[in-house]
Amino acid sequence: MNRVLMMVCLVVSLTAVLCGFASCQSPSANPATPKSASPRAEDQVVQLERDWLAADAKGDVAGLRRIIADDFIGNSPDGHVLSKSDIVRKAADRAVLRERRREQPASAFLAIPQC
Repeated sequence: MNRVLMMVCLVVSLTAVLCGFASCQSPSANPATPKSASPRAEDQVVQLERDWLAADAKGDVAGLRRIIADDFIGNSPDGHVLSKSDIVRKAADRAVLRERRREQPASAFLAIPQC
């Protein structure tokens, strides 16, 4: 009986300590990080990412040059290191290919059997 009572007290004490610790760690309880600053910065980052994806999809080289920092270093999905100039060059290459495809007649893309 004493053992069970001691275990219950231990569990209740630990729960109270952990709940108190968790409430101290929540961002709303921390006055150093005001709520108004965080969402605005996050919204700006999300919008920049959307702009970047839209510029890349359209082949907007000027837009990519404006959005991406000069000292940007990133990784491609296959693990290669990419700089701003790599990303801009690849977007320009894709834009040229899209333009060439528009200029070619549809028959250039179809295998038309000759009878």
